[in-house]
Amino acid sequence: MVSLPSGGVLDTSSIAGLRELGPSGFGKLVQLFLSDGALRVAALHSAGAEADGVAMAKLAHSLKGSAATFGAGVLVATLRRTADRRQVR
Repeated sequence: MVSLPSGGVLDTSSIAGLRELGPSGFGKLVQLFLSDGALRVAALHSAGAEADGVAMAKLAHSLKGSAATFGAGVLVATLRRTADRRQVR
């Protein structure tokens, strides 16, 4: 079981920094994260179903970067583990 950070799922200082983009800029960034993230999660599921470890690692790494932008620490840690386990050595 993953324990959530005491302050919440998202880091408030990361969100505050992103809000400095203004309402329109912040809104566009959130929409991009949600739409692009949904596509990457679907692709990650497909790669898993096909046992494509290389694709899974690349997708997890990419999604991890997006999640880090929003300070989503639990998601970042989960994706880091996924990417690390799927790396071809």
